[in-house]
Order: sequence, then C-alpha cells, then structure tokens
Amino acid sequence: MIAPWTAHSPIELLKNIKKYPLKFSSSTSPQISSFLTGCLQFEENKRLSWDEIYKHKLLGDQFIVFIDFIG
Repeated sequence: MIAPWTAHSPIELLKNIKKYPLKFSSSTSPQISSFLTGCLQFEENKRLSWDEIYKHKLLGDQFIVFIDFIG
C-alpha cells in the first residue's frame, strides 16, 4: 500500500498534505475514494462527522442499529 502523501520530513509532509489533493487509481471504488477523501481533509470542519461516517455508503448497514439508537 502506498501512503496518500510522501515526504522526507514532517514539515514537508504537512506542506504536501495542504498542497496536493488525494489521488486514487482508476480501480478504486467511488465509495472508498469518497470515504477516504472525507476522512482525510486537512481542515477539521471539512472532515466527515461521526454521523456522516456511520451513514456512509462504504459501511452499508454496519451501523444501522447504532444510527437507529442515536436517532
């Protein structure tokens, strides 16, 4: 597996995360790319919320009982 961003130092890694968007191979499913993109946003307010994660298509019905419980 290849890391989404590479660098030779923590500072360079931070710059790369902020500068370059995630890239996925053509074989990556839309659900996987959507989920990872949503989870790996640099700015916290742009990341998927827990509610959005639980309801994401990638996870299907894995959390349906939990979603029903929290309302």
